[in-house]
Amino acid sequence: MLPARYWLQLALLFCVGAYAGPVADPLTKGTVLIATTNLHGTSFEKTVILLTQHDRQGALGVTINRPAHKNVAEFFPDLNAKSGNHPLYLGGPVHPVALFLLARTTAREGWIPVMADIHFTGGAAAYRFLKQVPKDSPEFQLRVFAGYAGWAAGQLENEIQRGDWLTATTKPDIIFSTAPERTWEHLYRLHSGKWI
Repeated sequence: MLPARYWLQLALLFCVGAYAGPVADPLTKGTVLIATTNLHGTSFEKTVILLTQHDRQGALGVTINRPAHKNVAEFFPDLNAKSGNHPLYLGGPVHPVALFLLARTTAREGWIPVMADIHFTGGAAAYRFLKQVPKDSPEFQLRVFAGYAGWAAGQLENEIQRGDWLTATTKPDIIFSTAPERTWEHLYRLHSGKWI
């Protein structure tokens, strides 16, 4: 039987491991970035960003928890009331007048697979998709974004090392949450081990 002091050391190790937060995942498509309190007072305060691309040139993603509280047609008037009747999300500060989509659907031409059955596209492919598929189609879940977040080569890695972002994997249900205003707090508590 182990002495009591060994059990105490094991318990302490378990507690530290449970609350220290996850080791940073490799930066791949499908990773989520959770803004830390380092970014309070910046345009990325309390954001959760899904990476849709990461390679030697840099990284690209969209902010999944910033609803604009307007429909797509109000920002993109060339989409009519039917095709533009989707809630709009503010994807990030880069090209804020460009349209991007995340959909939980099967693979489609011109779309980039991000994780599981989630795909990403922008530009002309995004416009075509919105014009062809009615709102609330049972075939897929959809998020429409204006703009994206982007980093040059090495820039995101430096920000993570500085403590600006936590990285984690997540489930599609978080990405398409019906309560996006709670997403940051939920993920930050889960992955930092801190109460805010």
